[in-house]
Amino acid sequence: MKSLTGIKENAPSYSRVDQMTPFRPDFVPETISALKEKAAQVYAQSNALAVCAKGLSAKSIERLVTGVSCYYTNVMEGNVTTPIEIERALSESTCGGHSRKLRDLARAHIDASLWAKEKPIKLNLSQLDSWIREAHERLYTQDMDERCEPGSFRNYQVAVGIHEAVDHKAIPQFIEKLDNVYKLNKDKPLESLIDMFCLHHRLMWVHPFGDGNGRVGRLLLQSCLESTIDGANLWSVSRGYARDNAGANYKGALNNADMPRNGDYDGRGNLSTRQLAEFVDFSFDCALDQIGFMRKTLDMDGIKDRVVLALSLLVGAERAAPMAKIFTMCMQNGQMGRGDLLLTTGLPERTARNQLSYLLKTGFLKGVSQKGEVYAALPVPALGYLMPNLYPTAALPALSEVNLIASSDIDGLTRIERAAKGPGI
Repeated sequence: MKSLTGIKENAPSYSRVDQMTPFRPDFVPETISALKEKAAQVYAQSNALAVCAKGLSAKSIERLVTGVSCYYTNVMEGNVTTPIEIERALSESTCGGHSRKLRDLARAHIDASLWAKEKPIKLNLSQLDSWIREAHERLYTQDMDERCEPGSFRNYQVAVGIHEAVDHKAIPQFIEKLDNVYKLNKDKPLESLIDMFCLHHRLMWVHPFGDGNGRVGRLLLQSCLESTIDGANLWSVSRGYARDNAGANYKGALNNADMPRNGDYDGRGNLSTRQLAEFVDFSFDCALDQIGFMRKTLDMDGIKDRVVLALSLLVGAERAAPMAKIFTMCMQNGQMGRGDLLLTTGLPERTARNQLSYLLKTGFLKGVSQKGEVYAALPVPALGYLMPNLYPTAALPALSEVNLIASSDIDGLTRIERAAKGPGI
C-alpha cells in the first residue's frame, strides 16, 4: 500500500523532544491508578493463559499466533496476506537467512517476526534506534512508498492526517528520548505494560519512516509484550486492534492521542494527557479481549469436540474417533513418541500406523524428525473448525484442501523431501 502521508516542504513540525510530553498519563493519580488496575488484569490473565497452555503443543500455538499477527497487522494497512501464504512463509522462513531483496509481504513479516523473537527489544540500552531500523529493513517490501528506503529514517517532512510529523532532522534525538524514558522490567510489569503502550503511540507520533511505521510499531509492541509478561506469545495484540472495521477504532484512538493539550485539566505536557490515557485503556481492552478469546479457544474439551467434527468430515466418524484421540493426546502432552501413541489407540498396529500416517501427511501432527516424537499441529484448512473465528471464514481454504497442503516438520523437510528420504514412520 502506498503511503498516505504527504510531503510538506515548509510545513511547521516538531523539533524539540519536550514537545512530545507527557510521556505517561500520570498527571491525575486516579487515572494512573485505574490504568494499573487494568494492567494487573492483563498481567494476571496472560499468565493464566500461559499456565492453561502449559503442556499443550505450545510451539504450534505460538507459531499460529505469529501468523495471525502477520495477517491482522497487514489488514490494518489495507493489504491481504492469506493464511495459506502465511503458512507457506512460516514453513520456508529462516530468520538467519536475511536478504535485502524485495520479498512478498507475508514472508517479509514472518521473517521479521522470527527475528524479533530471537532478538527481543531491550529499552534503556540505546538499542531502540537500531532495532526499529532493522525491523523496518526486514519488513520492507516493494509495495511501500517509493520514497521509502529500507531501514532508513525519512529525510523529508510528512503529514499524517492532520498531524504534522516530527522534523526529519530531529528523528534520531526523539527516538533516543523514547529509549531513555520508557522501561521494560519484569519486576514491575504493571508500569511496564503502561509504558509499552505509551511508547507505541509516541513512536507512531514521531513517524520515523516514510512508510511501514504501523507494521514496525506493532512488531515492536509484540516484542515488548513477549519480553515482559508470560503468555504474551499466545495471543495477538494486532488481532485485537484490527477487530473493529480493519482497525478503525485503533487508528481513531491513535489519532486522538495526537491532539494537543486541551486546557488546564488535561495535564501539563504539550500533548493531551487524557487522550494518551484513553489510548492505553483502549489497548488494555483489546489485550483482555484477545487473552479471553485464546483462553476459550484452547479449552481442551472444546478442542476435542472440534477435532472430532473436522476429522469426521474428512474420514468418517468411525475412523475419526481414534485419530482425534491421538491428536488430543499430543495437544495435551506437547509431544509424544510414535510407539506410545500407537499403543493408546487400542487398534491393530497396521491400522494405527495408517491413522498416524494420515495425521502426519495432512498436517494435524508434525514430527521433530523423520522418525522422532510428534506433536499436534494446526493445518490451515482445518482452522475454521479447530480455532473458530481466529481468521475470517472467507480467508480460509476449504477443509477438504487439508490433503493438498504440503506441511513441513521442525527440521524443515517438506512432504516431498520426506518422501524422497523414505517413509516417515
